Amino acid sequence: MKKLLLTALIAGSFIGCKKDKPQTNVSIVGKWYDVRDIYSLTANGSTTIVDTTSFNKTANILFNSDGSGVGNDANISQSFNYKVSADSLNLTETISTSPGQPHTTIANVTVKKLSANSLELFFSTGPDIDNGIENHDVTYTR
Repeated sequence: MKKLLLTALIAGSFIGCKKDKPQTNVSIVGKWYDVRDIYSLTANGSTTIVDTTSFNKTANILFNSDGSGVGNDANISQSFNYKVSADSLNLTETISTSPGQPHTTIANVTVKKLSANSLELFFSTGPDIDNGIENHDVTYTR
């Protein structure tokens, strides 16, 4: 789950009094720093916020212009490929879950907000061992 989160890092919006003006021609390309992840679990028709983690720009995600990227968190670095279309982001990564056992993960991520300095992504994974769906609402800044 952490590796998917790292890739997605992907993975909120700034709280403030003023709203960002809509911007055109804003690109996702560049380095984004993870500042908040709201993690919730949906099971049996109910959603519960499990954790809200704030980061001090310790994790980041880099989107290159060629459709490749890398997520970095502590001592973990995970490469991925991506494609943006409308308000969605398709991430593909190959994860080695155990030596010699790589598998490919594809995550469909909703781009909730993209401005010159703010990126908000939402993605879900699961079901997990409790048959729940993990939801992540992640905020980044440049």
